[in-house]
Amino acid sequence: ETLVIGPSTSSKPLNSALKKAQGGVLILEEIASLNPEAQSELVRQIESRSPRDFPRLIATTREDLRSLAQDGTFRSDLFYRLQVLELRLPSLRDRMEDLPALVSYFIGQLIPDRNLSITEPALAQLMSYDWPGNLRELHNSIAFALTVSSGAGAIEGSDLPDYLRGETPSSDANAPALLVQALDSWLDARLNEEEGPIYRDLAESLEATLIRRLLERYDGKLARMASALQANRTTLRRRLQNP
Repeated sequence: ETLVIGPSTSSKPLNSALKKAQGGVLILEEIASLNPEAQSELVRQIESRSPRDFPRLIATTREDLRSLAQDGTFRSDLFYRLQVLELRLPSLRDRMEDLPALVSYFIGQLIPDRNLSITEPALAQLMSYDWPGNLRELHNSIAFALTVSSGAGAIEGSDLPDYLRGETPSSDANAPALLVQALDSWLDARLNEEEGPIYRDLAESLEATLIRRLLERYDGKLARMASALQANRTTLRRRLQNP
């Protein structure tokens, strides 16, 4: 079971994920984004349940959790409970030899029922990029390419996002249609999994993704983020701190 964490992730989806993963493994992606209320709930769950009934936790983050724990941004007691075994993975730019295998993996993951590959020129374009967004950016780029691909048997260089081809993004009239296609794919997968609060989960996921990207783009500067969102800083700060 995997839970992608954003500033709006509350105790309810956290508890739901813990319940589903009981007896197995729960991956908590971007654990540093977990808000204080949900951090407290996770500590409570860890302390109140026996190891036999509790899932094994794998937490991922791009932040320095030790520093966040020291300055009080992240609960120190939760940090020490999670830090049993720490693995530091190099960024994608430092292990570009893995990129071809990762591309093949993402293609198979996204379209398991089709035998699609990638052309050498397209792969060379991916290899020449430094990937500041690491695996998530690579995954999204492959998803984009698969969405716009003609389906001729291989991803072409022209299928990649504009910025990977050194071009200025255009105001493509097909962009809304591509977004609808991506949303349809997400809904199909979700409806096949289970019933649940689909609208709320989608809204939380979109909000978490938007805020995370703005945090990266504007280096955490609330004034610039608020301007981009056309929201005041007080509201934005509240959304970052509370579900």
